[in-house]
Amino acid sequence: RGPLDPNSAQSKQVGTTGFVFSSVRMTAGSAEKVYLNSIRWNQTGSAATSDLANVMTYVEGTAYPVTVSSDGKYYTSVFSGGILVDKGLSKEIYIKGDVVGGSGRTVKMDVYRNTDLNVAGETYGFGISPATSGSSGLFGSTNPWYAGSTMTVSNGNISVAKSSTVTSQNVAINVPGQVLGGFDVTVQGESVSVAQMVFRFNRGVGSGATAATQDLTNISLYDQNGKVVSGPADVSTTVAGTQATLTFSNTVTFPIGTGTYTLKGK
Repeated sequence: RGPLDPNSAQSKQVGTTGFVFSSVRMTAGSAEKVYLNSIRWNQTGSAATSDLANVMTYVEGTAYPVTVSSDGKYYTSVFSGGILVDKGLSKEIYIKGDVVGGSGRTVKMDVYRNTDLNVAGETYGFGISPATSGSSGLFGSTNPWYAGSTMTVSNGNISVAKSSTVTSQNVAINVPGQVLGGFDVTVQGESVSVAQMVFRFNRGVGSGATAATQDLTNISLYDQNGKVVSGPADVSTTVAGTQATLTFSNTVTFPIGTGTYTLKGK
């Protein structure tokens, strides 16, 4: 196992970059120098090819492109001309990439057969089958020859807090676009879509609490760039106690990061 290998189950969010999925270290024997010609990784997790990006094989920090099989399960790197490893010396070989999707899915980069690590001797030119002296699943005699650690792509999460930048203020009567409140939305892992948002106002019911006498109308939700992301809508004709309710029923997708959203109306 290579020193950069995770060596345990991991959970990573969408947006994780430069994650080492699996690593092996190869040491040349004392008989002759050897050439490292190629390696084929077996992705046995449930993640799709499109869930990963910038996937490359590295040998001692030098990046080499991968060719992905049509079924998305094999990632092969060929080292043109071979990488020469002197007698008794080692090379770490690892596969690294970015996580761009696949919430709830897994990535597991195995080396299925020992011959998927293609090595040949310099002096005699024969292919060399790496040893199978380890325990089963870790350079063992059964497949996979090397079992990588499982990385699970965690689900995105969202939190909402009162905004410190949208402060209490007076509002004018019969003037559109008056600020009624604001909050900060923090999204981690992946964009989060919200199908419905319900706001309650502890003022503004109006005399009689009927639709015709509501004090707040034409309300929209704006992002920090001034773009309308939902609305306009009016308060509901149904009043919960002394609270008027406003419902946005269109789906709003909140991107990764923290954004400030403001309610404005008349």
